[in-house]
This record gives sequence, structure tokens and C-alpha cells, in this order.
Amino acid sequence: MQRNFGLQGWLKVPLLYNLLQDAIGGNALRQRFIRDHVRAKAGDKVIDIGCGPAQILPWLPEVDYLGLDINPACIASAKRMHPGRELSWSVTPSLFGMTRD
Repeated sequence: MQRNFGLQGWLKVPLLYNLLQDAIGGNALRQRFIRDHVRAKAGDKVIDIGCGPAQILPWLPEVDYLGLDINPACIASAKRMHPGRELSWSVTPSLFGMTRD
């Protein structure tokens, strides 16, 4: 069963998740990782497993993107944040027996 209390519960809220990522440097690290290791080119296919609110998209060129996450709120947030891009999204069940709320 998925936990809905404590820090895990708060991190299910995309806005709070994004703020925490900014505060601890997660977004800067993500940007560096995309630049140095992913090196996607326009037209490449990218599958983002555990995409959350799709924070990698600002650093990717126009790719064929599929974002997967177990949190419907994160998928909804990602769709709102990137309305002009042709992207695919899916809410998926967890591989670890956790259920979606």
C-alpha cells in the first residue's frame, strides 16, 4: 500500500516536490546528467520511468517522449507544464506492489 503521511505524502504533491528539488539542487544535477550522459538529439525516443512532473523536459530537444509515473497528480502537472509539446503520458501501477491512490 502506498504511504500517504510524512514526507512521502507531501512529496506526492507536484508543487512541493518541485520546490524540494530546487532547494536541494536536484534540478541542477538533473540538468547536468541530461547534458553529460543522455545527450538526446531531436527525434530520439526517450522513456522517462518515474517521470514525476517531467522535470527533464526543459533540457531535452524535441524528442519522442513517454513519461511514466504511478502518481496521477504528477502526470496531470506535467501535462499542464508542457502544453505545447507532443508528448505521451501514462499512469502506471508500481512494480513493487504499491497501489495508486
